[in-house]
Parts: sequence; C-alpha cells; structure tokens
Amino acid sequence: PLITLDMAAVGYADKPILQRLNLRLDPDDRVALLGRNGNGKTTLARLLAAQLPTMDGAMNASGKMRVGYFTQYQVEELDGDDTPLEHMTRMMSGKTPGAVRAQLGRFGFSGVKATQKVGKLSGGERARLALALITRDAPHMLILDEPTNHLDVDAREALVQALNAYDGAVILVSHDRHMVELTADRLVLVDGGTAKEYAGSMEDYIAFVL
Repeated sequence: PLITLDMAAVGYADKPILQRLNLRLDPDDRVALLGRNGNGKTTLARLLAAQLPTMDGAMNASGKMRVGYFTQYQVEELDGDDTPLEHMTRMMSGKTPGAVRAQLGRFGFSGVKATQKVGKLSGGERARLALALITRDAPHMLILDEPTNHLDVDAREALVQALNAYDGAVILVSHDRHMVELTADRLVLVDGGTAKEYAGSMEDYIAFVL
C-alpha cells in the first residue's frame, strides 16, 4: 500500500476534526471523498498529502512516495507577473529547458502560451498550469481538491481522460458527479467526525444527502 491509516486522528491546534480513521490506499486506487462541506474532506486530503500530522493513531506511507496535491489556493497563488515558463523553470530547477517546455506542452502551454503573463490567462488556463506544476515529477499519487471549479466542459473532459490514463493513485474531492462517476472506483464518506468506505453508488449517496 501507498498509505495506511490505523485509528488515526487529524485536526487543527488541539482540536481533532476526524478520528478513528482506518484506510488503506493502493497504487492503483481511484478514491472519491464524499461528504457535505465542512465535514473534513479537505482535512483528510491534507493528512494524506502529509500537510497535516496525525494527532493520534498512525499513518504509514511509502518512503519514496511523491504526492501531487492540487487545491484552488494554488490557482489563486500563481504569480500574475510571471509566465508559465518562469513558474515551471523554478519548480524544475536543474532540468533542461527542453524538459521544462515538454511538461508545459503536455498541458497546452507551448509556443507563445508559455511566455504569456499568468495574469492574462483565463481561470481554466491557470488551473491547467497548477496541474502542470504538481505533476512535474510524475507523482505516485494525485490528490485533487475541487479541480474542476475553473474548468470549462472541454477541459473537464480532458482532465477525466488524463486521470483515466494516469498510472498512479487518485484521491478526488469534487461536487462534479460526472467527474466522480467517470474516474472513481471507490467512494469514501466523510461524515460524523470520521471517514469510512461507502458501499453504495453515487445515486445512493445523492439519496442519502437529500
């Protein structure tokens, strides 16, 4: 497994948000985290991304595991005065200009697009740039927290296809039912201060929420 949680708890300061977490993530898992806003989906995502420590119990992660973690904040924090080429060159320091350009090109930033100021890019283009940045070192696991918020229909479809072609594990937090149904094969419900495997379908989950 890439990650195992054993009776883990996670939260902020001294206040646990989620407790009694028992979860195993394997290299080919496609997991969608379900739950109402405020229930702790992002907190669990941050634990899995090693941005928050466990407060209790244990989290064991593969030592060489690389994680790509996408959030809306990364899109908003991109420097508007820099170009995609400058952003990627900083993140891939030591790599050849050709490797930097190739990574940008995979996400549609070739030619003039690579040298346009980020401030002039659309919301969808900035989201694509953020995705290009987090996947630069071929992570074993992608954690995507609401990745489609800024994306148009075509970009959403492209993301679905890219995730389905991707070899690693995917953890998805999304209200986009279409995206969840096309990419996830495991559902985990974050509810009542913990997270558990959800045996139902998306139809069942929507009925449960209603």
